[in-house]
Amino acid sequence: MAGLWIEFHAALWQFWKVERLAAKLQIPYAHALGVLGCLWTWAATNKTDGDLSKFSDAELASAAKWHGSVNGFVRYLKDCEWMDADGRLHDWAQHGTRILQESRRKQQAYRDRKKAVRKGRKT
Repeated sequence: MAGLWIEFHAALWQFWKVERLAAKLQIPYAHALGVLGCLWTWAATNKTDGDLSKFSDAELASAAKWHGSVNGFVRYLKDCEWMDADGRLHDWAQHGTRILQESRRKQQAYRDRKKAVRKGRKT
């Protein structure tokens, strides 16, 4: 989906959850942040509700572009509170697709205004 955006907060440059994931995966901090970014953008495109429970560990590792051992990857996401126990991305509704929903709301409001103008009403 072209033009899809997710929130990527500036505070992530130094966040304990990323530090913990980097330690568990035994990778540099920036690599852990990239793995998360890949997983989030994949979810925003393929599973907008953030429920990844139907996917295997290998599928999620691939989605995140994780090339290390698949064993433990999802468990580490859960241990670090990036994923809830039920397989949903943590706080996805508040962060993951909020921008998408806001964009869709604005697009609909624009279409409604344009339609009203065509019908001779002023908004």
